[in-house]
Amino acid sequence: MQDAPPRSYYAHAAQRLADLVDEIRTKYPLDTITLMSHSQGTMIAMAATTLCKKRAPDALFVMNSPYATNDKMTDAAACGGERPTVQARVNTFRNVANRIKQDKRVFTESLLQQLQCGASEDMNFWRRT
Repeated sequence: MQDAPPRSYYAHAAQRLADLVDEIRTKYPLDTITLMSHSQGTMIAMAATTLCKKRAPDALFVMNSPYATNDKMTDAAACGGERPTVQARVNTFRNVANRIKQDKRVFTESLLQQLQCGASEDMNFWRRT
């Protein structure tokens, strides 16, 4: 096993990220928020998603995450009987996904008309047709 920051570090990081999402939601309520996370950051991003007081992120990418729903031998070596059960892990992941689903924003025709991305050399934006 390798050294890692204390668990309180991750809890504070998750709360700071949730606060940032809430701040963006307050200042720019129509903007889309996507969290992209990698490795240990996936644990922080998933926790932050559940801690948001306003609408959760619109999308959450977890890449190469240590989060797993199966029980590994290293979990037993590191945590013994204090490790989460497989069902608890599945429930946690389901709760994160449900939080995003619960807070999803359905695009009205008016909002769809506002969508644009990129610009060509002649400054024509791509728009939904």
